[in-house]
Amino acid sequence: MKLYHYTSVPLAEAIFFSSLRIGQYKTEKGMTFQCVWLTENPAPEGHGLLTGEQLTTAQVERLRNRGEAVANNHTHDKTQVRIELDSSNLSSFSIDAESRPHGLIRYVELSEMVGDQDLYRKYMGLSCYCDMATVTDEQLVYLMKNQPTQEEGWWLYFGEISSELFSGVSFMQSDIATPYSFESHGRSVVDTYGLHIASEPALADLHQILPRLGRFDTPKALAFCREHDSKPSINFQWDKSIWDISLDGQYTTNLIFGELPENISLVIDWMSSNDGQLQALWLAAVESYNRFYPDKPRA
Repeated sequence: MKLYHYTSVPLAEAIFFSSLRIGQYKTEKGMTFQCVWLTENPAPEGHGLLTGEQLTTAQVERLRNRGEAVANNHTHDKTQVRIELDSSNLSSFSIDAESRPHGLIRYVELSEMVGDQDLYRKYMGLSCYCDMATVTDEQLVYLMKNQPTQEEGWWLYFGEISSELFSGVSFMQSDIATPYSFESHGRSVVDTYGLHIASEPALADLHQILPRLGRFDTPKALAFCREHDSKPSINFQWDKSIWDISLDGQYTTNLIFGELPENISLVIDWMSSNDGQLQALWLAAVESYNRFYPDKPRA
């Protein structure tokens, strides 16, 4: 059986680099499970996915009250990328000796297992079509009876899913799926999120030093201004490691996690050869930061 996971371009690029693992399921009684949400539906509609809209102040507050880390009122468009999986490649559901779930199970089945009511599952399905915080009692009664929902086609996976298990990745436009390509689909999108990536020719040279290691992963060198006082630097992601190298001429290396490549000196040489381009990327990253955080701009 084919299953799908929908996400945004920047999040997809992070998934290609690591794995598909982030997600949350909160039960009716308030228990929280960490899992991956999957669906049988080959189209993204009806899953409550954000589409890049700006949140209201009230929506931001509700998300923060639920414990979600919301930095600002901008959202990702999680209908852009469709990851396709074959259920036969995923581990079957089990519960270990410490009562921890593992593997693949239908949402409805697990929901019943933890004591959720039918109405709660329907409420979850309806929440993908409307803002339940603003629905009146009369509207809720009508929607419960008349609005088709998709919870019967949802699945949960407990554990990480390696990108090597993906049977395909598509870029979605008006429900038309095209095989995903970073240069064709991703580059222009990540720019809008403030991730400014080295040019295609520069990346081709970098890949002679940091080669591709997976079917979907493309090693990146990018400028991203995280804070108003961030210092100019370029961020690298390769072989499950992330590090920054400063743009001050000293090329100081800061390991964020993982291990530095043995040929880090060649990476620094690559930076020196592309210094003008990388400086321009940093200036673009600062402009993006100021667009997202106009109340605390970076000079």
